[in-house]
Amino acid sequence: MALLERGAGPEGVGPEFQGVGEVNMRRKREVVEGQLFRKLGPGGGIWEVIAVRKDGLGTQHAQMQRADDPKTLKTLAVSTLLDPSQFEMVAEQP
Repeated sequence: MALLERGAGPEGVGPEFQGVGEVNMRRKREVVEGQLFRKLGPGGGIWEVIAVRKDGLGTQHAQMQRADDPKTLKTLAVSTLLDPSQFEMVAEQP
């Protein structure tokens, strides 16, 4: 009841907490140069993002190079790269 008495409104979230977590959620879904991703499944491997661009329709694509063979390149929609059934982000090495 104290939460409602403080004027939190029907959602139960006070203005001081609105938007908290939105930035973190965006960061998790953001792909930037230098990130490493592991392709899941057969023939996977580790891939590094070397460029991120938007096409004419506004869809973001990531150009990637294979970590163990930098001459092997691929371009994927960022949405594909962020699909947990296809790729997982690799923790950056110090």
